[in-house]
Amino acid sequence: MGYRRFTEKTTLSDARESAEYTVEALGAYPHKSVQALGSAIEAVLASLDALEGGRRRARRLTIRANAHVRTWDGVSDDLVRDLVKDVLGAVRQDRAAPLFTAFFPSQPSEIAAMSLSLEVEELARMLTVLAAKTTPAELRKAWTARLSSAIEESRAALALRKSAIAAHAEAEADIARAIERLDRVRRNADGALTSFAAQNARSADFNDRFFPTSSGASSAKKSAAPAGGDPTKPS
Repeated sequence: MGYRRFTEKTTLSDARESAEYTVEALGAYPHKSVQALGSAIEAVLASLDALEGGRRRARRLTIRANAHVRTWDGVSDDLVRDLVKDVLGAVRQDRAAPLFTAFFPSQPSEIAAMSLSLEVEELARMLTVLAAKTTPAELRKAWTARLSSAIEESRAALALRKSAIAAHAEAEADIARAIERLDRVRRNADGALTSFAAQNARSADFNDRFFPTSSGASSAKKSAAPAGGDPTKPS
């Protein structure tokens, strides 16, 4: 099949293995000018470990951020439910009391059902209600620190998620650029091989041996069989 361009669907693993095959095939060929073509490809391959490490770190950051957001979403829900009980106790179970409606202008269950990014703003609003002079001192004493801490931790979790999204996008962009660079040096090698074949009267399919075929591809030439399918498997 010869050189085939990587596409947006090409994974880093597939690109790496394809390029590694080309480097090994070039190195095995008994001519120094052909062997030398692998150096540029090898240089790009050498950069991939750091990029894969960056991708793994970004993925772990995403996992951490999602875990923190989900945890504090649940903690915030629990706080809302507990606060409902204490406010109802302060107003003798009168849900129409001004104090209760100040804390919960909508159904508490609706607040608990919100995403954390919306719920934390409701908690912040409740904190201002808590600070009002009309709010019983017992409620302020019991809830000011709890609400403040929940707001701080929830906002930190949301900020972490924002950072994780940016880090993931950056890591994936770095990977995409690396695949493009890898494809470019492969394409350059293919062009050099074409010139070498013309100068040395090699067959028209000379370049094919230096590039693995895709999985499932086949060749009628016996000598091309080792380049078929998975380049990591022996023939």
